[in-house]
Amino acid sequence: MTAIPPSYDIPEETVEKVRSRMNEDVEDIAFIFKVFVEVTNQRYLKYI
Repeated sequence: MTAIPPSYDIPEETVEKVRSRMNEDVEDIAFIFKVFVEVTNQRYLKYI
């Protein structure tokens, strides 16, 4: 992870809000991939 250079003064509250939002976005994307994988697995198992 890239650290924020010390020359920038960003409040910790802002940094935490950004991290929280990024985490939510990643969780949403991961959920979509899990759905696609599940559908693919079901199709694969259907032919076994």
